[in-house]
Amino acid sequence: MTMADLERKFCFLEGDGGDGGGGDPGTGGDGGDPNAGGDPAGNGGDPAGDGGQDTKTWRDELITSEDLRNDPGLKDYKDIDGLVKSHVSLQKMMGNSFKRPEEGADQSEWDTFYNKLGRPEKPEDYQYERPTLPEGVSYDEAGESEFLRLAHAEGFTQKQAAFALNLYNERLKNAWIDNAGNQQRAGIEAQTNLKKEWGGDYTKKMDMAQNAFKQFATPEDIAYMEKTGKGNDPVLLRMFATIGERVMESEDITANNDDWLTSTTAKKEAQEIRTNSEHPLNAAYFDKKHKDHGKAVERMEQLTAMFTAEGEAA
Repeated sequence: MTMADLERKFCFLEGDGGDGGGGDPGTGGDGGDPNAGGDPAGNGGDPAGDGGQDTKTWRDELITSEDLRNDPGLKDYKDIDGLVKSHVSLQKMMGNSFKRPEEGADQSEWDTFYNKLGRPEKPEDYQYERPTLPEGVSYDEAGESEFLRLAHAEGFTQKQAAFALNLYNERLKNAWIDNAGNQQRAGIEAQTNLKKEWGGDYTKKMDMAQNAFKQFATPEDIAYMEKTGKGNDPVLLRMFATIGERVMESEDITANNDDWLTSTTAKKEAQEIRTNSEHPLNAAYFDKKHKDHGKAVERMEQLTAMFTAEGEAA
């Protein structure tokens, strides 16, 4: 086969098979011109022609603004229903949100803001369960009221106020327990040291110290000593024991001065009544017909009960 035959065959295959399909390719006949058939721009060869896929989206159909239509935020929505659903959810979320007031805003704006966050309308509306405190500890109601007033002014929510009060009271209770333990240990240590120092006179001197303190202290002083535990201070106990001794040396321990009686002095007075004939109640105690016999017997019973009870307690 010659080159001319191949060229004619090629031109025939590439032609459109029209009226001049068998013409001479050399003369450019109607059917033989290789440029006349197989044009890629022909009716059947355009991939974007009537037989191609439609690339339009819901945005092209519904959005006229090109900027909005090409906004990247819309590419994730496959259809208009998805966009509407997202919008409805956003509206619901926006309805439950609120903006923090600007600095310098009116107090009423801040009150509205705080109340939306969860602050009660009034300080006394805070709900709070008071703790169970150890025996002897009183709850600070005035302190609680002051705290809640300030907390309300600062916008504390119900949860925040309860947390702060719980933390404060828990620490207060633990501090009291620690302090009580320290006081107890200090009292035991003071007693141990004074017992060594006073020896057999320990009970007598302790009675004198306690009686002297009660004689001169006010009710407030007594309450303070009991609360703080300073009544166990060895320095104070020595001082009041000395005061008690001095007072007892200068006063006659009679029925009119029982504040200064101790178990030791009560036993001593009872013995005086029995054995000392010069004691005012000696004769009356032994003579049933004496006009003061009943008084003497009553006094002996008081004295006996005092040193007997303290002896059993010891």
